[in-house]
Amino acid sequence: MAKVVHLSTVHTTFDARIFHKECKTLRNAGHEVILYCHHPSFTTVDGIRIKSLGTPSSRPERWKNIPSAAQRAARENGDVYHFHDPELIPAAIYLSQTTTGKVVFDVHENYPNKIERREWIPNIVKPALRRSFPYIQTTAANQFDGLIGATEWVTDQFSHPLAATVHNYPIVDEIELPESPRQSEHEYQLAYVGSLNTNRGMVRMVKLTRDLVNKGLDVGLWLVGPIDGAAAKRQADKIISENNLENRVTFFGEVNYLDIFEYLCGADAGLALTQPEDCVGAIPSKLFDYMYANLPIIASSMPMTNQYLPDECGITVPFHDISRIGRDVEDFLTSGRYTKLAGNGQRHIHNEFSWKQEQKTLLSLYDSLLSN
Repeated sequence: MAKVVHLSTVHTTFDARIFHKECKTLRNAGHEVILYCHHPSFTTVDGIRIKSLGTPSSRPERWKNIPSAAQRAARENGDVYHFHDPELIPAAIYLSQTTTGKVVFDVHENYPNKIERREWIPNIVKPALRRSFPYIQTTAANQFDGLIGATEWVTDQFSHPLAATVHNYPIVDEIELPESPRQSEHEYQLAYVGSLNTNRGMVRMVKLTRDLVNKGLDVGLWLVGPIDGAAAKRQADKIISENNLENRVTFFGEVNYLDIFEYLCGADAGLALTQPEDCVGAIPSKLFDYMYANLPIIASSMPMTNQYLPDECGITVPFHDISRIGRDVEDFLTSGRYTKLAGNGQRHIHNEFSWKQEQKTLLSLYDSLLSN
């Protein structure tokens, strides 16, 4: 069995893909698994050793710590180094050149497309960075031993000899739906799980709630996940304050992945109002969590959602037309159509979208890595 070192400076400690899916799958296969990430302390959770990279308060502070993270990881003498963030490419190159371990680049998203929508990147450098980054990541990836993409579209950006697509499907074996889900105080309860920023629809969801309330509907909104955009949060708070929505919109912060179903099973519909331009080649993984909870879905209309959201599990709406979203969602709720779609999702998860198959792909790639 191998010693596997996962590294992330962007994702939270208990990220669903990294910790709950990949790290646990490798641990269950008998590998020793270490996770380097930003965490308050050194600890062991579910047999996975978590090694803290500190708790930086800003991006520059986070980036400043990357060389140290690479050096500490190298001292682990890992058999495999599995990293998850493009900002760690220099660290991964260092590990590939200074250790005997195999290096795997796990590409979660279409990073070149994300550049245009990152508020913290100066607009003056975005065009050049967007043009150059595909070459940078492809050239770097050729130095690594393996590559994993979260969707076929992401994987196909590369021509790596050892590449695999590992989708972000739910881990159905570990999920127990709650017998007593969270209770809503409203006739219609909407829910969202995941990171919260403008591109993920935070402001759009608050505006939708405002518009539905103005139409006379008794609606509540649960927002479950870390806030990833201070400007968007200020805008959302302003809308909430100006429209007296304090008792309707609730921010719960980050919640352990296995606990999100307490909220989903207590809601009437799950929201996935992602900005289409921010989701090129990416599948909103929350769709599958909603489906597993048998929760009807209201999602942005875009190619990946249209491909992976069965008609009997939800509806799609035009992200950029907030008034149309309001009309469509009002009809979806008041017509009772959402109740007819409840209960349809879990069958699709078991038959088509389960982590059970994806973990086989992950372990097969590791077998190939370790046999060379």
